[in-house]
Amino acid sequence: LVVMAFAVYAFFSGGPGNLQWLYPNELFPTDIRASAVGVIMSLSRIGTIVSTWALPIFINNYGISNTMLMGAGISLFGLLISVAFAPETRGMSLAQTSNMTIRGQRMG
Repeated sequence: LVVMAFAVYAFFSGGPGNLQWLYPNELFPTDIRASAVGVIMSLSRIGTIVSTWALPIFINNYGISNTMLMGAGISLFGLLISVAFAPETRGMSLAQTSNMTIRGQRMG
């Protein structure tokens, strides 16, 4: 059971873990890329700190099932925001992604 649980975790953690490093590097122009990735990683770490602190509190107050449903809801919200606002970069060069716009606003 432990090996099976680890295998499932390893299978599903590969995507999100890699995307937080790859997508911002494709998205931002070279002149601001390091700063933009730094800000994104900092926000990611702040979210990790807050969620690690809040998890036992939520489990005690709402139970494990409701806490997991809230986590799934937050993930779904993030998915919807990403689909609505994040541009597709598949098959594009870094130069092309640097010239992209989001809803008429130039990035960078």
